[in-house]
Amino acid sequence: AQAAFEAELEPGDPLALEQWLALVQLELAVGDPAAARVAGSRVVALAEAHHHGSLLQMAALLAQAQALRADGDLAQAMALTMQATRISTPGHSHRHDRRRGEALILGARIAAENGDDDEAQALLTRAEAYLYDGPERALPRLWRGVIELRRRRIPEGLAAIEDGLAIVGELDPEDARALPMLELAGRALLAGAEDGPTRFRARSPEGQTVERHRRPGQGPKKPAVPPALFSLVFPGNMVPQDVPLSLHRLGPLTIAGLPGEFTTVLGMRIRQAIAASDAPGTPRPLLIGLAGEYMS
Repeated sequence: AQAAFEAELEPGDPLALEQWLALVQLELAVGDPAAARVAGSRVVALAEAHHHGSLLQMAALLAQAQALRADGDLAQAMALTMQATRISTPGHSHRHDRRRGEALILGARIAAENGDDDEAQALLTRAEAYLYDGPERALPRLWRGVIELRRRRIPEGLAAIEDGLAIVGELDPEDARALPMLELAGRALLAGAEDGPTRFRARSPEGQTVERHRRPGQGPKKPAVPPALFSLVFPGNMVPQDVPLSLHRLGPLTIAGLPGEFTTVLGMRIRQAIAASDAPGTPRPLLIGLAGEYMS
């Protein structure tokens, strides 16, 4: 294939460089790193000798770096990758930024394979400056470690405090007593959520008269219907009393799965308890409203 390219395409033709780039990827795909390395060398030579555009030169260096990486030459692969990040570009171009970010990510992978996690994380941080395009596009940190999944049910773990028509849910890890009470459909569900109105009510949530939609997140959870009427419709044996909990560890990151509706203060206490058992310097624990099963 390489001989055919050399015979049919002029070396200075940009199309030749594109064909060689495709050939490098093909050789890597079929598992022939030696052939990919030879093709990658030809790509770099074509790009430099005929002064192709900066984008093609960066692509050529990255193709050669990928070939060297597949061939086990991590040091030379890293050198070419860093060379690609230093190619000067005319003005500011989103395409150039993206190519430079891709080069830095490749460098981070090579550094990680070489056992240099600090360098890998530093390169990922640099890449984020070129590839960041909103919160959903932020690059993750480089983490190593095992994955652990734990799940258990706490019998009669629902605790509540009755204050008139207000029901405040609370799980107290310091108190072994269980105070099970009947769960109620909160007004937050039917008339407005803690962080704002829902489709069922366009005005203030939880019966508030002031448009401060985030205030009720720490306030009492008002029932949507009188408790006596709710008990007639949903007998106690139809309401779950066990609390399903789950804990997930992804390397140093801990994620806790909690069911139902909990306040941010309760979430803060749980995060603090989890963080106290984690090693220093680990990421802040995360909470998700999912515990491995549905709970109304």
